[in-house]
Amino acid sequence: MSERHTTTGSYFRTGITVSAILHIGIFYLMYFIFGLMEDETEYVQAELWSSEYADTAQSQNTVTPKKNGNNIPNNATEKNQRKIDSDIKFKDDEIGLDKKRKEKLAKEKAEKERKEKLAKEKAEKERKEKLAKEKAEKERKEKLAKEKAEKERKEKLAKEKAEKERKE
Repeated sequence: MSERHTTTGSYFRTGITVSAILHIGIFYLMYFIFGLMEDETEYVQAELWSSEYADTAQSQNTVTPKKNGNNIPNNATEKNQRKIDSDIKFKDDEIGLDKKRKEKLAKEKAEKERKEKLAKEKAEKERKEKLAKEKAEKERKEKLAKEKAEKERKEKLAKEKAEKERKE
């Protein structure tokens, strides 16, 4: 058996060919896998709160000082806390009312647009009917005028014929 060189023999060419085919296959596989993946955009709806709510949240998180492991009662802090709680409840009610107002306004606006659309359609229909009536009336008048002209022409021909017969 003859000795084969690792860089010039048939084994080397076969190895390079197989390696190239494998690399191309991996490239296409990755291309199709990652190429077919769609970027899904996730939409989120959020309400923006004013700084008043941030202040109330911060004041709720404040800790009252402790003395010997017991809470020191602070009447001013408790009153403020009750006031803040009632303000939050009131503001939450306002937010709910605001949403209801917006919904009501949106419904009213939709109803108004619907009524306007109906009014426009009605006006357009009436206009078309009026044009059709005018056209029919015009055609009727033209027909009457033609009949009258034809009648006059026949009378004129009859008179001319009668005069010719008198002369003869």
